[in-house]
Amino acid sequence: MKQRLDYKLFIHSNGKMVRLSFCIIMLLFTAYSPVIAQKKVTKGKYFLAVNFSIPFEVLVNDLVLVKGGVDGLAAAENLDAFLTTDGRQKIKIRVFAPNMEKGGVISPKLLKSLKGAVYQRDSSKEKLLLSLDFSGQQTARPSFEQEWTFDHHSELNYGSLKNAVNLNRMDKQELQKMVLSRFNELRAILNAGDGTTFMKIIDKAKHDLFAAERMSVAEQKAYNENLMGYFDAHKGIMPEIKNYQLRIMGNGKAVTLENATAPKGLGVLTAEDKKDNSRYQNYFILQLPQHGKQFEVFKYSLSYTGLD
Repeated sequence: MKQRLDYKLFIHSNGKMVRLSFCIIMLLFTAYSPVIAQKKVTKGKYFLAVNFSIPFEVLVNDLVLVKGGVDGLAAAENLDAFLTTDGRQKIKIRVFAPNMEKGGVISPKLLKSLKGAVYQRDSSKEKLLLSLDFSGQQTARPSFEQEWTFDHHSELNYGSLKNAVNLNRMDKQELQKMVLSRFNELRAILNAGDGTTFMKIIDKAKHDLFAAERMSVAEQKAYNENLMGYFDAHKGIMPEIKNYQLRIMGNGKAVTLENATAPKGLGVLTAEDKKDNSRYQNYFILQLPQHGKQFEVFKYSLSYTGLD
C-alpha cells in the first residue's frame, strides 16, 4: 500500500525537498494568505478514517474529499472544511476492483474487510459517529458505493458554494472550454515553479482551512512555508493536459478535471518526478462565483507518494 506524507513533514535542504520515512495523514489544503488570527471554538474536530486496500474515493456533501489509487490507502481526513452548513451531512464511498477494466470484481469477503469510521475528537475524548462498512453484500461486483448521513451543527463560517454558479445550467462546451483554460493556467504556473503566484491564486480557500484546522499563528506560518516549497518543487515536471474528463460535483456548483487515462481518476495537475521516484498527487476543485469572470480554486487536496 502506498503511503503519503503530511505537508508539515516536508523538509528542505539546500532548496530541495526531502522525503521522510514515515507515514501520516494527508491534510486538505485550501490557499495562501497573510496569517489570520485563530478563531476560538468549543466543538471538537470531525475526522474520517479509512483503511482500504483497493482503489476508492470518498465524497462529503458531493465533493471529493480523498482518492486512493491502485493500492488503496490508509488515511485520516479532517471533515470540518466540508461541513459548511447545519443539518444533515452526506458521506459517500465508492470502491473499485483494481483490474475492473479487465473484468475484475470485488468479492464479498474483500468488501467486508474494508473499514472506515467518522468520529468527533476534542482534547479530552473521541466520539464515534459512524461506522463505515459494506457488510451485507453477497454478490461479487466490479464496484460498490454506499452512502451514510449524520447531523452536524456548524459553529464556524466555512466557505460554501451558496454564491457559486449552477454549472448544470451552462452550455457544456463553453463550460469545458472555460475549465480547461483555467487548469492550463494553473499548470503553467506550477510548471514554472512559481509557488508565490500559485499561493496567491488559491488565497480564498486557505481561509477555510485555517478555520477548519483551528491553526495557531505559528502553525499557519509553518504551513505557508512548507506549501510554498511543495509548489516550487513542481518546476519542469508538469505533464500536458491531454486525456481528461470534466466532472461536475457539489450539487452542480463545483467542477474539476480528472485524468481519463493512467493515472486514471486522479486530478489532471498530478505530476511525477522520475528522478525522485515520486508523485505529487494534486486534486483541485473549482467554483465560478456569481458575476465572476473566471473559475476560482474552491478546495484542493495534495499528497506526496512514492511510485511503483
